[in-house]
Amino acid sequence: CIPPSSLQAGNTAGTSVYSATYGTRWTGQTFLASNSFTLTNIKLKLDTNGVPPVGCMVEVALRDSTLTGLDLSLGSVSCDLVPDATTLIEIPMQPYTLSSGTYSIVIREPLADSGNFISVRISNNNPYNNGQYYTSGDSGASWGWDTTKDAYFEVWGY
Repeated sequence: CIPPSSLQAGNTAGTSVYSATYGTRWTGQTFLASNSFTLTNIKLKLDTNGVPPVGCMVEVALRDSTLTGLDLSLGSVSCDLVPDATTLIEIPMQPYTLSSGTYSIVIREPLADSGNFISVRISNNNPYNNGQYYTSGDSGASWGWDTTKDAYFEVWGY
């Protein structure tokens, strides 16, 4: 029997601005797992800008703290389920047991473009002290950080 999931880490403060996520432009957020748990899902505040292409999928990956490593767990949701108004979207993830330490969430949508993309909602007042907001313009090969922002995210598990 699988125990019920509970919130393990997250930033639920503010969503005043967004990070455009499309093609080679990816969004990332590091977080601290304060104890060991098994990941079940990640929730993000998302919306669409324009009309993302037919068949597009928002992919969410759990990676180590460097953001450039392999996907430890992967989940996805159809862009059809992401409305044009900011909504909390639950992404079921492959089960993965995290130890205490720093991990990263990587959000990508390879089929979208600069006029039709997924918006990852973020706060521009750096409310999360245990991680950092990142963006990549080259499909995750390199990452830049912004010390004034954090993505809205919830990491759930048991």
